[in-house]
Amino acid sequence: MPTAARPAAVYRPTNLAPGSPSLVLSVTSRGVLLGTAAGLVAQDWGAPSPLWSLHQPSCHAAVDARLSVAALLAPGSVRLHSLPSLAARTPVAPRIAAPRRVALDEEGTLLAIASDEGLVELVDLAAGLPRFLVDLGEPLHAIGFHPRRPVLLCGLGPRLDRRGPGALVALDLATGQVRSRVALPWAGQALDFSASGVLVAGPRGVALVGDEEGAPWMLPDQPGRVLSIAACPTRPEVAVGYRGGPIALWRLPGPQDPGAPLAALDGHTGDILSLAYFSRGAGLCSASADLTLRLWEPPAPASRLTLAIGSPGALCLAPGPAPGLVISGHANGSLQVWDTAADRLSLAMGQHRGSVFGVASAPDGRLLASAGEDGAVRLWSARGAPRQSFETGGQAQAVAFVPGGRALAVATSIGLDIFPLPAAASGALGGLAARAFSAPKATYRERHEGLMPPNTHAVVCGPKLVVSADDRGVIVLRSTSGALLGRLTGPDRKVWSLALSADGETLAAGGAEGTVRLFRLGPSRHEEHLDLLGHEARIWSLALSPDGQTLASASEDGTVRLWPLLGGDPVVLRGHAAGVTGVAWDPAGRTLLSASRDGAIVSWRLGPRAAGP
Repeated sequence: MPTAARPAAVYRPTNLAPGSPSLVLSVTSRGVLLGTAAGLVAQDWGAPSPLWSLHQPSCHAAVDARLSVAALLAPGSVRLHSLPSLAARTPVAPRIAAPRRVALDEEGTLLAIASDEGLVELVDLAAGLPRFLVDLGEPLHAIGFHPRRPVLLCGLGPRLDRRGPGALVALDLATGQVRSRVALPWAGQALDFSASGVLVAGPRGVALVGDEEGAPWMLPDQPGRVLSIAACPTRPEVAVGYRGGPIALWRLPGPQDPGAPLAALDGHTGDILSLAYFSRGAGLCSASADLTLRLWEPPAPASRLTLAIGSPGALCLAPGPAPGLVISGHANGSLQVWDTAADRLSLAMGQHRGSVFGVASAPDGRLLASAGEDGAVRLWSARGAPRQSFETGGQAQAVAFVPGGRALAVATSIGLDIFPLPAAASGALGGLAARAFSAPKATYRERHEGLMPPNTHAVVCGPKLVVSADDRGVIVLRSTSGALLGRLTGPDRKVWSLALSADGETLAAGGAEGTVRLFRLGPSRHEEHLDLLGHEARIWSLALSPDGQTLASASEDGTVRLWPLLGGDPVVLRGHAAGVTGVAWDPAGRTLLSASRDGAIVSWRLGPRAAGP
C-alpha cells in the first residue's frame, strides 16, 4: 500500500455519544451533514461545535441530492423534515414491521423503506401514497436509488456474521418487479454509485457492477473487514473503510485493469462507519466509531515551514532576482528578500510611506521595483540599494517589468502607466556604483475620468503584451507600446489579480467573488475561457509555475489552491490564520511561498502531485 496520508482536519462533534452510529449524508467545502442516533447534525468545518442539530432519535437517515428533505427512521414512523428550515412534514407510517433503513431518490419525491428480513416498501411522497410492498425473501443489508436508471437497488445475502453468497437486486420503481439480479460472493452490505457502475461492498471485498450485463469486476483481496465505501464523483477511485480504523483509496477495476491501491489514510482508532466525497472529488469525509469526523484532502505538500511570524503583514510576493529568492512587500512600507533554499531572510529594505502593494524583479535579476500606497514606484539594486523613485499620480497597486527590461508597467488607482527605462538601467542600476538617472516620463498613460475612476488593480507583462485589470471586471490587452489589442470580460464584478504564462498564450484572472478564469490568448481566441471554482472569497494573487502546468491562487478565504492545468483535482493548502495576499514560485517550481496579513510567510515544499510533472 502507498505511503499513508494524514487528515487535513479532525472534528469531534459535541453531541455524539459513545456507541452513536454516524452516517455522513452530505459533505461540501463548508461542512458536513451527519446522521446519528440522536438525529441530524450540521457540522461547519470552521467551527468547533455543530452549526445546527435536529434532535430526533432514529436508527437510520437519508437526504435527497438537492438537500431539500431529510428522512429519519424512528420507531413506528419515518419523520420527514424540509431543509434547511427543519420544518416537519407529514410523517410516513411504514406498512412493514421493524424497518431498519431508508433511502430518498435524487429529487426527494420517492421514499424507500426496508427491513432486515427483506421487506421493501416504496412511497410516493409527492402523491402521499404507497407505490408497492415486496418481500425479497432473504436478508437485506443496503438500499439505494440508481442515479441513472428507474430502479431501486438492494444488497442481499446472509447475516454479516455468516459466510455465503449474496446478490445485488434491482427493483422496478413503477411495479416493484425484479429487473435484474447479479450474484456476489458475499452479502452486499453497502452501496454507492460511480460513472462506471454500482459499487457494492461486502464483508470480504468490493465489487463494481457495470451498467451493462456481465459479471462484476472485483477489487483485489481486501486487507480487512470492509464496513463502508464511497465512490469519487470525478475520477475512477473508491474509498474503503475497514474495521478498526484504516481507510484505503483504490483505483477502480475495468476491462483491462484489475484495480490497485492508491493510498492509505491513517488516523482513526475505531471502525469506519461512513465515507463521503465532496461533490467535485476534492476531499473525503470519514465518520468513525471513535466519535470523530476527519476531512481528507488530495495529497498536499510534503512539508510546510513558516518563515516569518509577527512581522507586518505581507501583501504581495514575486520571484526574486536570483534562483531560490522571493521578494515580499509589507504593510509597513518595507521589502524583504527570502532565500527559499536556506529558509531564511536574505535582505530587507524599506522607504515607502504606507503599504507596499506590488513588487517585481527585472528579467536579468539586476533591478527590483516596488509600488506603494504612497503613489511612488521605487527602483532598487539586487543588493537592496535604493536607486530611483518617481510618482504615478495615484496609489500604485501593481508593477511589472516588460520582458527585456525596456519598460516598467504600473497599475494605479487612476489608470495604467508604462514607463521606459534607460538602456543602461538594467546594468548600471544593478551595480554597486550605479549612477542615478532622472525619473522617466510615461510613454503610455491611460487615465480614467469621472468622480469615481475605476481602480486598475493588476498588471502583468508578456513577450508582446501588457495586460491590466480593473474593478469594473474588464481585462485590457495592450502591446508594450500601449496600442489596444482587445478587451476581455473578467470572472466577477471586479478583477483583482492576473497571471500570464511565459509564452503569453495563457492568462489567469482572479475575481472578487473567488472565481479564477483561464483565457487562451491567440488569434480570434480571446473569449475562450474556463472557470475554476472552489475559493469562497476574493482572489488576491495568482502565480503560474515555471513549467506553466500549475496555477497557484491566494484567497481571502485563508487558503492557497494549486490548479493542475493539464487535468486533475486542485490541491488545497491550509495554514494561514487570515486572508492569503500573495503567492510566488521559486524557479525550480518545487517551492511555493504564500503570504498573509496574519504576519506569516509560509514556504511549501511540494510533492510531485501538487507541483505537477
